Amino acid sequence: MIKHIKLIIIGLIFILGCAHLNTQEILYHGIKLEIDHNKGGIKVTDTLKNYKQFVKNNTLLLELHELLKVSSINDSLKYEVSPRYRVDPNRITLYYNISIPENYDSENLIIKYAGEYPQKKVEKSAEFARSGSTYDVLINTDGAYLSQSSYWYPIIKTDFFTFDITVITAPEYKIVSQGELVSQTVENDKRTSIFSCKYPMDDIYAISGPFHTFEEEFDGIKVQAYLRSNDKALADKYIKATEGFLDTYNELIGMYPYSKFTLVENTAQTGWGMPSFTLLGSKIIRFPFILYSSYPHELLHNWWGNSVYVDYNKGNWCEGLTSYLADHLIKEQSGKGSEYRKDALERYTLYVPEAFDSPIKNFTSKDGSVSEAIGYGKVLMVFHTLRINYGDEVFTQFLRNLYSRYKFKRVSFKEIFDLFEEISGKDQDEFFAQWIEGFGAPMINIKNASVQNNAGKYQMKLELEQIQPNRIFSIDIPIYVKLEGSDKLWESTLSNTKKLQSYDLEFDSKPEQIHIDPLYDVIRRLLPNESEPTISRIFGDSRSYIIVPSEGEMKDTYQKLAESWKESQLDQGKFARIFYDNELDEIPSDYSVWILGKDNKYYDKAYVDSKIKAKASEQEMQSLIDATGTGSFVMVFHNENNPEKTVGYINADSDKAIEALTRKLPHYGKYSYLGFKGDDAENYLKGIFEVKDNPLIFSFTGEKREIEIP
Repeated sequence: MIKHIKLIIIGLIFILGCAHLNTQEILYHGIKLEIDHNKGGIKVTDTLKNYKQFVKNNTLLLELHELLKVSSINDSLKYEVSPRYRVDPNRITLYYNISIPENYDSENLIIKYAGEYPQKKVEKSAEFARSGSTYDVLINTDGAYLSQSSYWYPIIKTDFFTFDITVITAPEYKIVSQGELVSQTVENDKRTSIFSCKYPMDDIYAISGPFHTFEEEFDGIKVQAYLRSNDKALADKYIKATEGFLDTYNELIGMYPYSKFTLVENTAQTGWGMPSFTLLGSKIIRFPFILYSSYPHELLHNWWGNSVYVDYNKGNWCEGLTSYLADHLIKEQSGKGSEYRKDALERYTLYVPEAFDSPIKNFTSKDGSVSEAIGYGKVLMVFHTLRINYGDEVFTQFLRNLYSRYKFKRVSFKEIFDLFEEISGKDQDEFFAQWIEGFGAPMINIKNASVQNNAGKYQMKLELEQIQPNRIFSIDIPIYVKLEGSDKLWESTLSNTKKLQSYDLEFDSKPEQIHIDPLYDVIRRLLPNESEPTISRIFGDSRSYIIVPSEGEMKDTYQKLAESWKESQLDQGKFARIFYDNELDEIPSDYSVWILGKDNKYYDKAYVDSKIKAKASEQEMQSLIDATGTGSFVMVFHNENNPEKTVGYINADSDKAIEALTRKLPHYGKYSYLGFKGDDAENYLKGIFEVKDNPLIFSFTGEKREIEIP
């Protein structure tokens, strides 16, 4: 019965959506696209409807890629062409100024054009959705990728449009686009695929490849996998996972907005979310963790970003909200939500120094670690704070209203907070000004704590300080107190609005230990000793040295690793410098440092073993010491002369293993130590050292110990 009701709802949404579009006279593209994969060429006829509203002073302005040559516009209309040079030299486009006579009676504007793009392959990795930062255009024998960034269809300045598209290719290529696949036929050595999209879109995608297709129906939604190999087991895995996530998000937010969702395998290692499909790299989809991290993230973008659209002129809220309800929610359901939040706060702390910080409202898309830490991690924490402050019921109501009210519309942070104010009944102006329009975050420290027994009552005085150099923040700080003789924790929230603020608390039992924000619920910068060093601390530091061995048979390969990482750091606006070990008298204390190779004079195995014995638990210790002598090993520690800086040690057992680590290691940023085996550097050991002297734990007994927070 529930399934039938859901099908009726989907049908009503579609009918009402179409009725809305008809009354709004939205721009329409009727496209016939022929793709020549061997030559990298396309031939297009685009029939535009509802175009007259964009005619100004008898002129219609549109934009196309310069490699596409127009042969006619309604057979006889005149036009002038002028170049527009974009920042990216590979994306040079042309303006077409089309003369439309007064009282021109044709309801259709038919534009015919064709051209060939340069043949190229794209190998770079990327993970983002709706950011506009895709590669320009790709047509070769592997397939095709066409989007707005390719300027392959006439771009008219408007928010939304609808379209139908007929794509003609060689028979071995299948097509993915938005909307419904109306028909697909193969005749005369040509495949013809027709898609119809009645929903408001701001892009037209045409993706092709020699796909093997798999499909199931779930609650009236076609769940599909388009793979480049006939791997039914992999397809089934993704289809079943999709059905589970659809069920979750339909219940949490509202019914999925489209009639299909398709996993599309890409030769480039991408992670992109488009309306009704996702384009994931061939290697990426075979990583087991992707199924419960990046994949649900891209699926959820069909609610946030691909149906409730972002007003990019006023900031991008959807990456943070999507991360919160996908990546974070999955971790939270397995009891690891606080770990995820800690990682997000640590990335913000490490990757966004004060000089690089900027307001959330300025974030539009990810272009490096700084923007990612703000636009994904910090925005995620903003939504978490709203949920913590007002509870799950209010937050869920907010999500459902955001979706139902703004589906197929653009929305900014301002509308989001106005809606939350309406749902919660609480003014959000101060919160909005602090976290969306302002920049930075507090750094909390326990200044002092004392306790006195007063006639059987224990009076505790606690001083908390915000030690960041800039403005003071208004925050609510969770506090947990371990009391003598009790396994149950006393918990509360302290309002904090001053540089140094005192609190007087009273207990019936003697306090033993205080924990400040142990679940990482507060938007803040972490203290240097609040967590053990991780690999991210070096990659995230704005200044680092890479020390390579001056001797040894693998020194040249280590040099290549160092040059690759240096280039990556410089691309992100960070300073990195390479030294041979014989060029330095000591390990510097004012930079984070990589020490590469066992032949490096600064690589001291005895020292590393001693640090392991000081940091590792009994369960970790022997396996870590064994790992330092076999295979490839990575470990990071505080610099002994400056705990705010980190020293990392790397030892690999072959040139090929070093080459593999060059690619892999930046993706293991959350760990303190790693063990790899073989030339392909297969990971078999990873972990994070336990913090043994957390500055946000205060002990009245002298012994600090972690406690389990319910």
